[in-house]
Amino acid sequence: MTARPRREPGQPRWDCTSIDREVGLLRSIRHDNIVRLRELVTPTYTGSYDLDQSAPKQFHLVLAPACKSTLISLTTTDDRWYDTAAGFMGLSAKRCDVAAEMLRQIGDACHYMHRLGTIHHDVKPDNIGIVAGPSGLETPIKFILFDLGAAQEATETADHTRGTVRYLAPEVMAIKEGRTLKKFTNKVDVWALGLVAREVWFGTRVRDPPHAVMLADETPDTGTTFSRTLKSMLRKDPKQRSSMAMVVHAMKLAESHVEGTEETRSGVKRSWRQIDLGLPDI
Repeated sequence: MTARPRREPGQPRWDCTSIDREVGLLRSIRHDNIVRLRELVTPTYTGSYDLDQSAPKQFHLVLAPACKSTLISLTTTDDRWYDTAAGFMGLSAKRCDVAAEMLRQIGDACHYMHRLGTIHHDVKPDNIGIVAGPSGLETPIKFILFDLGAAQEATETADHTRGTVRYLAPEVMAIKEGRTLKKFTNKVDVWALGLVAREVWFGTRVRDPPHAVMLADETPDTGTTFSRTLKSMLRKDPKQRSSMAMVVHAMKLAESHVEGTEETRSGVKRSWRQIDLGLPDI
């Protein structure tokens, strides 16, 4: 991919702080569900980079793995993709199955970043890639989180300029709209990922922050661990919202519970995402 430095407010035109930050994070992060930096290429340029230069300075980032598409292809009401996904995932590939598997993998990736003291700030379908392996259970579909250009090394912040508006959590919008100066935490990633999982589940795209709040309120509790976890991610009050660690814990408990049952060992392909463990609300 080709990356152009993002200019923060008040920075010189060709300040490279953002791209340097992203490259630094990519070089330090090691997680199966986060994109890896293979090489950074800076094209040779014979001129000088000054503030009046009209030609943009470019960096070529060689990233891996190569993704077939992004989650944009899943946030649609067209069910044909889900029919194809059945061959990759070895299960019924219902929308809730795909959404729950994405939540388990990307939730773990975000939790990894949070443990490093970093907020992603821009979790959305465009920034989650799909790597599909060959048909069968041995190589299931894999989701990859990328675009760390908006990431911030912080446990709390009041910086409301990062990210994509329609996926911003209510507490970020409160700052952006001048209703508060209170700092927010990495739970903004929890809100955004919850919206993405809901989009995959129902095929309904988020239009703007008010629409996001409406969808959050309308998220149903179907009696499964997945739906209850999702509802806990979409609580408007960040104090009541689950942490990413709680989300990952709930999803992993659900998965390990079914994998250890006689029903699964007998070869019955029942999705672990369709059961309720009776876990307390988180």
